Amino acid sequence: MRYVIKKKEVIFTPAEIVAELSLLITPSRFGRLLNSNIKRLEQEGIYIELNRTATSRNYKAKFIEPLSFEE
Repeated sequence: MRYVIKKKEVIFTPAEIVAELSLLITPSRFGRLLNSNIKRLEQEGIYIELNRTATSRNYKAKFIEPLSFEE
């Protein structure tokens, strides 16, 4: 989450993000975790789009600052 918040917008494949962040998880497991937690990420202001092609699955993560309504 911090990586996306810092970059504001990131296009990646699960293999690229796992390698870049040195995560101790397989890319396929990361993809499953990401897909199962999309609603939770949206609540935190991180929106994920999936772009499947014949050769890869590219994800686009975009951070939009959630509005806070304080009185």
